[in-house]
Amino acid sequence: MNDGQMLFDSSITWNKQEWKVDEWMTALLKLGKIRNTIVVGIWNNGKYRHAEYFPEKPIQYLDKDLADNLVTADLQGKPLADEYLAFLVKVVKPKVDSSFSTLTGKENTFIMGSSMGGLISMYAMCDIQDVFGGAACLSNSLGGFSYRGRSFIPKSFSTYLGSAEQICPLTRIIRYILTMELWDWIACTANGKL
Repeated sequence: MNDGQMLFDSSITWNKQEWKVDEWMTALLKLGKIRNTIVVGIWNNGKYRHAEYFPEKPIQYLDKDLADNLVTADLQGKPLADEYLAFLVKVVKPKVDSSFSTLTGKENTFIMGSSMGGLISMYAMCDIQDVFGGAACLSNSLGGFSYRGRSFIPKSFSTYLGSAEQICPLTRIIRYILTMELWDWIACTANGKL
């Protein structure tokens, strides 16, 4: 799970809140709703959180000035999402699989996050299908970039997913959702609701 410092202990989080993942997992296991599960929380890198969690490949579908501005202003000068995912796949997962009794196949490997963590989870699911069999992409933050006049960012994701459609069967669903979010945003903006 992305943003690992937010998962278990509210005394160490910036907002003194937590996801209570340990409590929820315990309750769901006791109810027989889920199988035995190992949750690995990967802490974000603070200053570089956006750089690590903002998917790289959709940037190529942005206007050059907008892409340069995004990279400079929001991504600390360099997108790092592909490096972050490589770290998860080449370092973290092998370490977990060699240290614990795990079911190693993609049907037993999931990625999850909220906000930017949800965005990188969506990207991982579409970009690394041989590793991740599922993703929970909660409250992804595409809209968070639109409020600064960057409404083309959701569209760049839709375009990227269209190019990846042959690879990721979920892209049609995700593209539909992105299109609806984009149109909802445009409708709200046109009606002065944002």
